[in-house]
Amino acid sequence: MTNIARYILDNPAIDPAREAIAFEGRSWTHAEFAARVRRLGNALKSRGVTKGDRVCVLLTNCPQFLESFFAITAIGALYVPLNSLLTPREHCLLMQDCQPAAVISSPRFAEALALAAEVESIASVILIEGASGAQVDYEALLASATETCPLAETDAGDDAAIVYTSGTTSLPKGVVLTHGSYKADWHNLSAVLAPKIDSVNLQIAPLYHAAIVHSVLHLSVGARTILSPKFEPGFVLRTIAAERVTHVFCVPTIIYDLLDHPDFGTTDFTSLRTVEYGAAPMTRTRLEDALATIGRPVFVHAYGMTETTSHCCTLGGVEHNEVLGSIGHSMRLCEMMIADDAGQEVPHGTVGEMLVRGPNIMSRYWGREAETAAALENGWLHTGDLGRRDARGYYFIVDRKKDMIISGGVNIYPKDIEEVIAQDPSIAEVAVYGVPHPRWGEAVVAAVRLKPGATLDRDALQALMAERLGRHMLPKRIDVVDAFPRNGTGKIMKHVMRRAAAEAVEA
Repeated sequence: MTNIARYILDNPAIDPAREAIAFEGRSWTHAEFAARVRRLGNALKSRGVTKGDRVCVLLTNCPQFLESFFAITAIGALYVPLNSLLTPREHCLLMQDCQPAAVISSPRFAEALALAAEVESIASVILIEGASGAQVDYEALLASATETCPLAETDAGDDAAIVYTSGTTSLPKGVVLTHGSYKADWHNLSAVLAPKIDSVNLQIAPLYHAAIVHSVLHLSVGARTILSPKFEPGFVLRTIAAERVTHVFCVPTIIYDLLDHPDFGTTDFTSLRTVEYGAAPMTRTRLEDALATIGRPVFVHAYGMTETTSHCCTLGGVEHNEVLGSIGHSMRLCEMMIADDAGQEVPHGTVGEMLVRGPNIMSRYWGREAETAAALENGWLHTGDLGRRDARGYYFIVDRKKDMIISGGVNIYPKDIEEVIAQDPSIAEVAVYGVPHPRWGEAVVAAVRLKPGATLDRDALQALMAERLGRHMLPKRIDVVDAFPRNGTGKIMKHVMRRAAAEAVEA
């Protein structure tokens, strides 16, 4: 049986007396956590949830989120995490799409839950606090349930979850992941991170994101996870030092904010064994700033997407000395290929689309047959990322296929321009994108966010770009912004910026 809940409910390697989760001054042992998972699984069954039903989880980081993940999959239902940063209307649209039997949430999302009243499939709304009317109190529900919860019989191909994409260009698609794809993904990542019973994981990234894998892996080996309800740089730095954190996953925006915090340079990072970063591009200049303080050996770059469950390619710590900027090698159970538009493999060094296949790849998009067929053509997942592979087998991301700029018939990759602009010492973050141009087809536009207290020397930046970029790559305009529009995983939504800038570009 492949039921992924076995990792914490039927695992003799776990010491039940050790601390499993710490959150806002409270803690739970592995025995207490497993008991609560079993009670929730039984409680959901008592509310009529059966194998194949969907259960939405709309929460911020908290222990109940992890309990829900394991309880839902334990009974053979489909776990459906919803991005807490979406609007109430978007939450309702996703619930209409997946037609859940139950929703686990909190009063924070009252507006979304009110809108979801129109979703006829929802029989139970379970709140972790503040339940009223027909809503069900989470703790009372657990108290009324028993701890005996037999795992549902599941095969590797049985659906385990619907995880919605981050949706940088449109409404999110529901990615269907199986028990087998989760198992393969965890096997891949365990070989890289090698969590141990004495490991301490700091979960900064939201649990609705694929980064939930870091808490899952640490729970599965009997280690400890500290949940952060939200990202606050000072809290993260203090926690790393005080709790002797060994593992943390950060999206680049988190690393940027940590680098710019006044306590970064004096924080004790010696306990760290792994700092994994990914989910969005990171400029080489800012990465080198982090490496110089924390040390190269602990850094691991992760490349993947919702459709690969989480990971498919990693660059290890030692490799950062040789191929900084690479996303690394394909993982143990993954195959990768750089292909042309016809799906044929291209020679080393040639740019093409990155394709991936393996047991960790999604089953399908929920209710979207045509898009599934296009994404999984000939058994390969088409990532939409442009990349190249060198003769040693290292992969490099060039850019998103949809973000490539074509100006005067020449292909321009925004990432190449971003890497140069990021070398300006006043710039914290940069985004380059194309907007329509009446003569050239598209023109290059850049937006920059400055470091705290910094001012932009435009003449110096223009000189830097003129020295290192071809004339056709020079931005037609550079905007200074306070913040970038982002999706739930921290990726900059360039399509939003394109729309805003299109009319402002001079002919």
